[in-house]
Amino acid sequence: MIDKIRSFFRGKPARLAIGLTLLLAATDVTLVAASLRSDRAAAELASQVEALEFSLEQLRVADAEGLNDLESELSTASADLLRLEASFPEIGAPFDLYRRVFQLASSRGIDLKSVRRIAGSIQDTGAGTLSVTTYVVDSAGALYGCLSLLADLEREGLQTLTLNNILVDPTAEVCDFGVTVARATVLGSE
Repeated sequence: MIDKIRSFFRGKPARLAIGLTLLLAATDVTLVAASLRSDRAAAELASQVEALEFSLEQLRVADAEGLNDLESELSTASADLLRLEASFPEIGAPFDLYRRVFQLASSRGIDLKSVRRIAGSIQDTGAGTLSVTTYVVDSAGALYGCLSLLADLEREGLQTLTLNNILVDPTAEVCDFGVTVARATVLGSE
C-alpha cells in the first residue's frame, strides 16, 4: 500500500504538492474547528462567570439587608427588654404583685393577659417616705372568678395594696383593674 502511494507521487511533484496541501488543509480545518470549540467554551465560561459574579453580588446585598434587619430586630428587642425590665417591681418589694396575681388568677380560673407598671412615685408623709407604684392588670374570666380574684388580692395586700379603676364585664368576660402598691422606703444619707 505504501509502495502504491510512493509510486503515485514519484516523478510528479505537483501531485505531491497537492497532497501536502490537502494534508495541511485538513490539519488547519481540524485546528480551526478545535479553536472554534475552544472559543465557544471560553465564551460560555465567560458568560457563566458574569452570571456567577452577578449572583454573588446579589447574595452580598441580601446578606447586608439581612444583617440590617437582624440589627433592627435586635435593637427593637433590646428596647422592649429595657421597657419590660423597667416595669418589673423592685427586688424586695413587700408584695410580689406579678407572682401573686398569676397564682391567684390561676386558682380562680382567670386568664391573666398582662400586668404592667404604669406609674411610680416617692411621697413624703408624716410617718416617713412612701414609695407608691401603680400597675394595670388585664385579665379575662367569669364574673365569680373575677370577683374572687379581686377579693383575694385585697385580702393579701391588706395595707400595702389598693385596687382601683375596676372594669368587670361578665358578657365579654373582661376583668381589668388597677393596683396601687405602697411601701415604706429608707432614703440613703447624702
